[in-house]
Amino acid sequence: MKISTLIIASIGLLMSFTVAPVNPSSSNSLDETTSVTHRIQLCKYDKVVPVKVVELLRKVGNVKAVKSNGGSVYLSAPYPSKEEALKDLPKFQSMGFEKAEPVVEVNNEIMALNEYQTKLSKSEDEPTPIVRIWK
Repeated sequence: MKISTLIIASIGLLMSFTVAPVNPSSSNSLDETTSVTHRIQLCKYDKVVPVKVVELLRKVGNVKAVKSNGGSVYLSAPYPSKEEALKDLPKFQSMGFEKAEPVVEVNNEIMALNEYQTKLSKSEDEPTPIVRIWK
């Protein structure tokens, strides 16, 4: 009788640990703890960068060049927040970078700010349940 009670209690305990929801941080999920760097994408070129643009990039200083799809993307220095980046956006546009836009670097991937915000809101709306089976 004691053995069967012990077995039933053990099975009940194991069953409580069999399915547990987990909120993983994977490369496809975004949350507030994901490392995000805010920048301004100043320009991008598929081929040669015009001399005038090179001179503008030198004036900006601390520009990060990233190879992307056979071309290059030129990014400003990092900003501590989205608000700081958006505050400086008009300055870069008035310098001659008319197509400058706010971007974020997430997991070594560059994406437009609105694309990041869309992904962030989707990952908050639809949590991915994970089933862990303990053996």
